[in-house]
Amino acid sequence: MDKEKKTSPKTLLQTTIRSFRLMWAWYPARIVGLIGIVIGVSVVTFLQSASQAFLVNELIGSANIKNFSPLFWWAASGFVAMLILPRILFSARSYFFRMLRYFTQEKADLLVLERKGEIDIAHWEDPKQHNLFLLVRENEYRLLNFFDRIFDAAEQLAQVAIAAVIIVAFKWWTLPIILVCAIPEFIVEKKYGRRVWGIWQGKVEVRRRFNSFEEHFSELSKIVELKLYQNVRHFLSVLGGLYRSFISDQVVNERRRFRYASGAFLLSNIGIVLVAIAFIGDVVHGVLQVGTFLFVVGAAREFRGSLSQFFSTLASQYQDSYFVSEIFRFLDLPPVLSKPTKPVALLKSSTPEIVFENVSFAYPGTKKLSLEHVSFCISPGEKVALVGRNGAGKTTIVKLLCRFYDPTEGRITVGGYDLKDVDLNTWYRLIAPLFQEYSNYRMGVGEAIAMGQTDLPQSPERVQAAARASEAAAFIERWDDGYRQALGKEFSGGMEPSIGQWQKLAIARVFYRDAQVVVLDEPTSSIDPEAEAAIFEKLAELSADKTVLLISHRFSTVRRAEKILVLDGGKLVEEGSHEKLLAQDGMYAHLFRLQAKGYA
Repeated sequence: MDKEKKTSPKTLLQTTIRSFRLMWAWYPARIVGLIGIVIGVSVVTFLQSASQAFLVNELIGSANIKNFSPLFWWAASGFVAMLILPRILFSARSYFFRMLRYFTQEKADLLVLERKGEIDIAHWEDPKQHNLFLLVRENEYRLLNFFDRIFDAAEQLAQVAIAAVIIVAFKWWTLPIILVCAIPEFIVEKKYGRRVWGIWQGKVEVRRRFNSFEEHFSELSKIVELKLYQNVRHFLSVLGGLYRSFISDQVVNERRRFRYASGAFLLSNIGIVLVAIAFIGDVVHGVLQVGTFLFVVGAAREFRGSLSQFFSTLASQYQDSYFVSEIFRFLDLPPVLSKPTKPVALLKSSTPEIVFENVSFAYPGTKKLSLEHVSFCISPGEKVALVGRNGAGKTTIVKLLCRFYDPTEGRITVGGYDLKDVDLNTWYRLIAPLFQEYSNYRMGVGEAIAMGQTDLPQSPERVQAAARASEAAAFIERWDDGYRQALGKEFSGGMEPSIGQWQKLAIARVFYRDAQVVVLDEPTSSIDPEAEAAIFEKLAELSADKTVLLISHRFSTVRRAEKILVLDGGKLVEEGSHEKLLAQDGMYAHLFRLQAKGYA
């Protein structure tokens, strides 16, 4: 049922209207100018043909009387003018189209990027949305093509309408002949254009798998492993098979379209031949002048050509409307999280108390609880560690604290307010989270560190202080360009930091942000123990009003925390200081001794 809705003419109409409204909202003056140019080009095409017909008639008449009449000179002047004016209009048309495309491309790209930054993280982690995100990524260009063709179709329709008036004025009954002979072209384009969408939808999993394998050729670390494990040919073989699997149905579809389109084109030309024969009789009987005959047959050809182009444009729009409507569906994705009617704004200067009250949570689409009746309190300025085996629920707690999701049961409060009622922008200004997967900003070192807080002008002093706190200053100051060093070998003069150096730069952003609540999820996994100890000394030295929530598997780090929360199977099983938990001789003590034994 949903597929039928997508393939209906209603989708094309709705998508066209929305696309035009978008362009009008962006550039109304340019749209008006382009519409004027389109109308001018449509009219001047027939004026050029009429001036030629007028001149031919006058030439034949003047040849009979051996003298040029005043009408001849008017005809000659009009013919010369029509040689120049269309060229000017066509150049203006090309200019307006190019300029509109440049500007709309910027707007369209930023519109999609802005929406990607706005939609809830839960959408990104939802497997059901992966196909939609892949479609948007691979087919954004169709949106611009769709914009362009709206004006192409308008120009073609205008030419069809003008030609139809001319044909009807001479022999109305020839118009249905041309029309009937041209319709098969549209049917062929529509039918086989629809199949392109069906093939894409049916093979989307193949495309995702292809992209997954292709990514192994885009990153240096993955290419190194491909070469060393001698898997290059194997991956190429898999990619070739996946590509052929996807493209084979399209090849068959295009071959069939070519065969039927050739027959439809032949039929449409037969219609023009029949019309020309009908008007030749009028010339023979002296009813129609030669120039007028050329003008009317030219109008018939223009009608058939413009109609054929319109059908082809319409078929392409019909095909792309499926993709563009999905892009609009992406833009219209509803929020997963409810927005408070009267959001509470948290003060930037205060550190809130964080409380989990009987929180249970299951990820969307699953029934298994990742957290089960978890309750704890983090006082303002407290330094707290989360420990537990993989899959215990540590990262889930951080995601809930960042409100990527809402609890299935229970509630989370910050500063005494339910997190659901808090203005997230004011909450995010208070926190500095760093996840296991973090961004590597390929820009100048100072800029990369200052990405921790971009709402204020970059402060070189704060950048350097943050680099010292994260132990990044040691290698930054050894680089030739210091804090102006470009990051990324793909750039001229760029330096490629090691994994550990990238991680220190990421931690430097946390220090630069100077947030009230610091949330670190395995922040030092690639850093040597000596540097790690120094970093956590700096974290411990943060002012008493700054909260730190740390996830780490290194107990040498965890033991420094004022309070340790131990998770197991989504439940909070232990809570207390390092000494207290060792004395309890429970899970924490067991894990601590195992790690200590490994070091020994």
